Amino acid sequence: MDQQAAKAVRAGGSIVNISTAVTRVLAPGYTAYVASKAGVEAATRVLAKEVAGRDITVNAVAPGPTESDMLESDFNSNPDPVAARQCLEGMTPMGRIGKPDDIADVVLAPRRSAALGARTGDPHQRRIRLIRNPAAPR
Repeated sequence: MDQQAAKAVRAGGSIVNISTAVTRVLAPGYTAYVASKAGVEAATRVLAKEVAGRDITVNAVAPGPTESDMLESDFNSNPDPVAARQCLEGMTPMGRIGKPDDIADVVLAPRRSAALGARTGDPHQRRIRLIRNPAAPR
């Protein structure tokens, strides 16, 4: 899919892939999920090199736990779903499970900055980590 996106994106454009923080945690029971997302991260790095001369940025965003059917299913398979949720929330920097809009904000932030005429990052740096400030207004 990235290969097709690279053909369609114009100079100055960007491609953002979605990975997961689980590739860093290596949680048991997530073998296939972690393997697929590790593949996304590898493809991101390779594609960034492939399009480097075309003024196209390629990044991956690796969010932590985010509200989804998969996460809800994981909670519900736990003997105490409420405790499982609270435990996971306690391990996150913001003390809560992320929402899809949180990820969208991170993915769209560089485009919004570019639309305002701001320069976003070093053109040679193809991988960024964005961390939301919990004190920032929503």
